[in-house]
Amino acid sequence: MPPPRVAGLALLAPCGDSPRLHGGKAGYFAVHAPHAAATQTVLRRGDRLLRASLRALLHHPEVVSDELVAQVRALLARPDAQAAWSAFQHHEAVWSGPRTYLAGQLAGISCPVLLSGAHDRLIPPDDVHAAAAHIQHARFVLAARDAPGQIADQLLGLLAAAPAAPATPADGP
Repeated sequence: MPPPRVAGLALLAPCGDSPRLHGGKAGYFAVHAPHAAATQTVLRRGDRLLRASLRALLHHPEVVSDELVAQVRALLARPDAQAAWSAFQHHEAVWSGPRTYLAGQLAGISCPVLLSGAHDRLIPPDDVHAAAAHIQHARFVLAARDAPGQIADQLLGLLAAAPAAPATPADGP
C-alpha cells in the first residue's frame, strides 16, 4: 500500500461544511439582486458603510482600524476588484442553499485534520464542529481570531504529529 499523499489538513473556517446559506434567503437575494453591484460602489466611496460592514463581518469591532479600512478601500479601488468574488458568490449561492456542501465526503478523509471555526459569520462554528464529527481523526478547535498564538500552537502540534515525508529517489545519474 503506498504512503498517503497528505499527512494532515488544517481547515480554518472552511467553506463547504455548512448546509446553510449565509443570511438564508436574504443572503441569496443580496448576491443575485440587481443592486449587489451598487453596494460595492457604495462601499468603495463611503468609509462609514465600509467600516460597519467590516465590523459585522469580523465579529470584533475593535480590530477595524483606520489602517484596515484604508487597505480594504485600496483593494476595492482596483479594476475588477470584485469580479472573482462576485462570480464565486453567484455560482455558490443557489436558492436551496450553498452549492458546495461536502458533508457526504468528509468520512473519506483518513489523515489527521484540525478544524477551526471561531467567530466566523460566514461559516458558523457549530457547522464546522458538526463537520469534524464526520472525520475520523478530526480535532475541532474554537480559537478566537484575536488569539493567533492558539491557532499557531494547534498548527505546530498538527505538523509535529505528521509523519515525515518519504525520501524521494534521485532522478537518473
